[in-house]
Amino acid sequence: MAEILSPSVFWAQTAHTISLRVDLKNVLDPSIELNDDRVTFSAIGCGGQGEKQYQFSLNFYLPVDPKESSYRVQARQVDFSIKKQGAEWWPRLIVMQKKPHWLKIDFDKWKDEDEEMAVEQKRLHKEDFGDVGPFDEARGRKIVEEQEQQSTPGLKIRYIFFYNLLQFIAYTIIFFTLIGRYLYYGEYAVTTAFSVVGSRLIFTQLIAYLEIIHPLLKLVKGGWMAAFMQVNGRNLVLMLIIAAEPRLHNQPLVFWLFTIWSLSDVIRYPYYMLSSLNLDWGGITWLRYTAWTILYPLGFVCEGLVILAAIPFFEDTGKWSFALPNMWNFSFSFSGFLRIYLLIIFIPGLCELTALACLTSILSNIRTEYGYPKL
Repeated sequence: MAEILSPSVFWAQTAHTISLRVDLKNVLDPSIELNDDRVTFSAIGCGGQGEKQYQFSLNFYLPVDPKESSYRVQARQVDFSIKKQGAEWWPRLIVMQKKPHWLKIDFDKWKDEDEEMAVEQKRLHKEDFGDVGPFDEARGRKIVEEQEQQSTPGLKIRYIFFYNLLQFIAYTIIFFTLIGRYLYYGEYAVTTAFSVVGSRLIFTQLIAYLEIIHPLLKLVKGGWMAAFMQVNGRNLVLMLIIAAEPRLHNQPLVFWLFTIWSLSDVIRYPYYMLSSLNLDWGGITWLRYTAWTILYPLGFVCEGLVILAAIPFFEDTGKWSFALPNMWNFSFSFSGFLRIYLLIIFIPGLCELTALACLTSILSNIRTEYGYPKL
């Protein structure tokens, strides 16, 4: 009985296909039968035992699709490309756990699951972004995010826009209430400013604490420290000083301070609304920085004058102060704190703010005239 010879067969796979390479040269009259669970091969060719009849049969681990599969006879080998019926990775090629000695792995084509995923990512990267260099996952993700942001405003952008819109509406109501009452009632409107708009202003300033959180959550560009100083500086004057001392409520300084605060925010928030949408309207930008150079120093001066006026009142009442003895063995003078605040923080801050306002105005005018990048 003649010995049955089998050629060396090398195999590899992807999630979708099986490749077979039959190491047989000068193949003549191949007989190949491929169905959904088996491939049979027989041919005369030059293999490891010389030019003889070679044959093999393989029972696949899982079904394949014969109609979508193909083979090609070449001078040095016979190649098979066999389509799997399901897209999955096989633990082995054949049903039997013990493979025949002539069945080997084709290391030139072999890929594991992770390697194929990397190849697929590179292919998708090239389809999406063109041939723009080596594939980089972080770079590709950044490009996708930028494209999504450019195509439609995201939830973050919508939130920032509507936050600034609501603050703009609130401060617009406060400002025109102050101005309208002043035009109608005159001096009486000056002395009743806190009783009319004080609670509204406190509410909007409490909401303004979100402006400290926005940079921390990367919702807006820039640092959180500037917002922290501005919001807490205002709220110190508004809530701990003016709201806490009734004798300040009818002071004209309070009316002018509220008017300056509200007017600066009526101008400031439309600029932020446009910035959230990456829009730059020259008039709004010019007004925002030009008004800033005037209103911010004026507001700062009014805040300082209110603090000076409040110091005697808090010395008299002792509000927010702690005297010894007490259970914490700690004393604190709020009026003394206000003096230190004026001396160490307020006066140097006013000088720096004035210089910064002048520099900002100069740079803004240069940008408007020559088209330099916006501030």
